[in-house]
Amino acid sequence: MPLPTIPAPITTHFAFAGNLLISLVLVLVVVVIKIYESMFQILLRDRA
Repeated sequence: MPLPTIPAPITTHFAFAGNLLISLVLVLVVVVIKIYESMFQILLRDRA
């Protein structure tokens, strides 16, 4: 069964949006990790 043909601009747009979404998620994860690291360091410093 042949797949329905999708116009090229739509596929490229979806690929671009997907890449953008992936990079945004990666940046978000890095930011959250950095925030947790700083919070953890503050907690450890307070206990010492």
